[in-house]
Amino acid sequence: MGLVALTTYSGAFLGGVIWANCAACFIMGLAAKTNDIWRKVSPTHGSKGAIPMYVGVTTGFCGTCSSFSSFILESFEKTANMSSEHFHYPNRAYGIMEALAVLIAHMAISASSYVVGQHAGSLIDRIGSFPPTFYRRTEYAIHIVGLAIYGGVIALLATEKHGAWRPWMFSCLFTPWAALIRYAAAKLLNPRTPRFPMGTFAVNVGGTLLLAVFTILSRGRRRPFSNSPVVRGKMGCHVLWGLDNGFCATVTTISTFVAELYSLSLGSAYLYGLVSVALGFVIVLLIVGSYDWAVGFTAAVC
Repeated sequence: MGLVALTTYSGAFLGGVIWANCAACFIMGLAAKTNDIWRKVSPTHGSKGAIPMYVGVTTGFCGTCSSFSSFILESFEKTANMSSEHFHYPNRAYGIMEALAVLIAHMAISASSYVVGQHAGSLIDRIGSFPPTFYRRTEYAIHIVGLAIYGGVIALLATEKHGAWRPWMFSCLFTPWAALIRYAAAKLLNPRTPRFPMGTFAVNVGGTLLLAVFTILSRGRRRPFSNSPVVRGKMGCHVLWGLDNGFCATVTTISTFVAELYSLSLGSAYLYGLVSVALGFVIVLLIVGSYDWAVGFTAAVC
């Protein structure tokens, strides 16, 4: 969220999420390529993919840092000219070119970042393996710090009722559960369809659907020509902001999506990629688009 906030500014063609996706795919490629660095730790876990810290970096950090649903929503907002900076297209058909520009830019940058990350991983792998003692101590430290931070988030939300930081805290509240749902879905469903990772597909499509609904609740007009959104209370707006940027952005992922595309055969990769993006866009088009054309959108109250 910090990276997105830092790289979102007036005049930017693409929103900050493209930077988050770029960073996440780079780190995902780096982690996927490293093998020797985990050599001394792997025997106690059976494989690299079962090492908790590796799972935490890839599924946890990279999957959370990147967002499929935000990227799809951004592409539709360019299509419908719904962004805060309203542009005057020559006609509405130019929105199609805007959507394609966003889709191509996101996928090209994410894919190239993954490859560059693999190149960096090849260099880092020459450093040597983690000493098992150092690894265990680092893992315990991460557990303690993570639990302490999450406890602090709950305490702040329970005791402080006001503050511009509250939407960020709600995002932190929902994020771990979204990451666990994504991890469980991948473990449960992906092995059943090796040529079409159904777990990642399900969370990406489901998270995009939820984001479309939450967008209507937070920014949709209560009635045509009204300036009041559906949810008018500050608390409700903060919760929706947390669900948008904490739950939906976390439960959906571009980094894992790109890694899976590179792991599949050419035909399966094109089928998986096209179906995922097309279905996600159609869902947002039907839900957000229908509401925009029938009622309209306004600014959220927070």
